[in-house]
Amino acid sequence: AVRADRTDLAKKILNDSQINNKENFTETAKFFAMMLTTLHDNLEVAQLLLNDFKGDQLIKFAHRAIENNSENILRYLLNEKHVAINDIYQASQWGLKKTALMLAAENGEKGIVSMLAAGLSQRINECDFGGSTALHYAVRNGKIELIKILLQR
Repeated sequence: AVRADRTDLAKKILNDSQINNKENFTETAKFFAMMLTTLHDNLEVAQLLLNDFKGDQLIKFAHRAIENNSENILRYLLNEKHVAINDIYQASQWGLKKTALMLAAENGEKGIVSMLAAGLSQRINECDFGGSTALHYAVRNGKIELIKILLQR
């Protein structure tokens, strides 16, 4: 439903207790729905999905929002679901812990980096286990606009 841009159908499915119950809506199904929702930046469906998400699941949703440049969903997670920016970490395949800002600098667009950088004034230069900061990630990936934003902070 999300992939077909059928928000009405996704809402019906998520609101139907016969369909949306613990047996039918497994963790895998939740993860897949979360990925599609952030890929399409569909805030309406995200809001319905997020009713069932807690703790680490909210942080994983934030990771996907950052990786897929879902600025509206990320803003909702930060402002309405009170996901703390400093709690959004992701372990990379090499075991390096990336902050939300590092993820955004690596994958993101200007809006997400600006939003995160504004809320991280004291931790903007935090390093991963390899010594890289968000600025390093932006430079490595040739993200000139993001480099400018990070240098201004």
